Amino acid sequence: MDKVLFIIPSFLFLFFQSEKALASHAVGADLTYQCLGGNNYRFFFTLYRDCQGIAVNPSYTIVGTSTCGGNVNITVLMDSTVEIVHTCPSVDTKCVNSMSPIMGIQANYFHGDITLQDTCNVWTFGINPIICNRNVAITNIQWPASYCLYVEAKLNNQAVLCDNSPAFSTLPSPFLCFGTDQIYAVHSTDLDNDSLFFEMYTPHSDSTTNVSYINGMTALQPVTYTLAADSTQFNSTNGEIRFLANAPQITVVAVRISEFRNGVFIGSVERDIELIFESCASLPNPPVASGINGTPVFTAHVCYDSLLSFQIFTNDLDTDSTFISWDHAIPGGILTTIPGVFQSGIFSWYPDSSNISSNPYSFTLTVSDNSCPVSFSNNYQFRIYVDSCQATTSTADKENPIRFFTAGYSLESHSIHFKYMLGDEQGVSISLFDLTGRELKKIFLEKSIGKEGDFLLPEFTAGLYIINLRTGDGISKSMKLVVE
Repeated sequence: MDKVLFIIPSFLFLFFQSEKALASHAVGADLTYQCLGGNNYRFFFTLYRDCQGIAVNPSYTIVGTSTCGGNVNITVLMDSTVEIVHTCPSVDTKCVNSMSPIMGIQANYFHGDITLQDTCNVWTFGINPIICNRNVAITNIQWPASYCLYVEAKLNNQAVLCDNSPAFSTLPSPFLCFGTDQIYAVHSTDLDNDSLFFEMYTPHSDSTTNVSYINGMTALQPVTYTLAADSTQFNSTNGEIRFLANAPQITVVAVRISEFRNGVFIGSVERDIELIFESCASLPNPPVASGINGTPVFTAHVCYDSLLSFQIFTNDLDTDSTFISWDHAIPGGILTTIPGVFQSGIFSWYPDSSNISSNPYSFTLTVSDNSCPVSFSNNYQFRIYVDSCQATTSTADKENPIRFFTAGYSLESHSIHFKYMLGDEQGVSISLFDLTGRELKKIFLEKSIGKEGDFLLPEFTAGLYIINLRTGDGISKSMKLVVE
């Protein structure tokens, strides 16, 4: 059975700042890298800023050192600044209007390039000088020892010459609710589709020391709580953190993503972020999205050289309009939006043999509403496994029930004739799609080992179509058809 990866809503709300927050600006940071070929790398640094605090610098320095004696300096220059929006368009935060009582947070993007002259099993890259100061509105760490902020990334370019680090696929949502279960998800993608491992770590003050939480708080339990064993639960496979805070508070949380190839550590990246817990008792309901084809399932398997296409539906209990978007994390994937009060979408992807992997490909879907003055959003992660699905002689092979599937268009009858054989008896559905992933027709066939039949439509226009067979086990096989 597919594992459900449902992301419980991160409720966004208005946060009115106290005077204590005036002295500083750093809300969080993360550091990642991308290989440009050979030992040429581009580093991406993001600094999250409280708009009520001091301005960020136009550039920062990333210092890289290796256990083999290497040393480099990388200058990262500012590219752009965006606000992490949590209000409707008619309401300004302090990022837009300094007189507004509503907190605003900016994401400031920097990048810089470097050629590494040496290879080593451990390179460590970190911001230098460290970012001072953190937002002093934070309630769960000790001052002044925990005043500054530092993030780092690691690289093993001895094991892998040209590696792309994991990348954070969504902006952090720092506004959460106390008194109810909240799931904060650190969504990420990896261009090389390496195996990823997530862990919570104690946020850094500099390259050698970490912040000090107040008594009773730790990196794994960073919020105050009523039940000591039930404050924070962490999922190391997907980066989801379930919080249960018992009172308003502002804390810092950090997550490291390590990547492995063939069991060998090849790199890691970090995100350090401030989380703000407030009362959400009087706020409206957030929008929600379904899983695959309206189900609560967020994981799919598909054979390579086959079309995967499914629909995603949205809703809002307050009847606010909903809107969907995605992070474009799967190259070649297409999300087609369907207009309406509750916007829906069709995701389609046609992977080839190069996409076969035991690691899932993932993308993050965001659904938002137009409530005012507070706008809400919700993130969901979909995970797709691309299987080889090569036919075997074992009828007990539940991973691959499709023995063969053929289909062809007949000009004389203006129909598609199909035939299939399965490894065991089960029902199937057969769907016809156009190249945008839009489902034109679908038929269901009762349980059997195999059948043949005709797929009829009132008329076919000339062009390329995709016919898909999907078994009751969820395995699908597709082929392209030319209609002349």
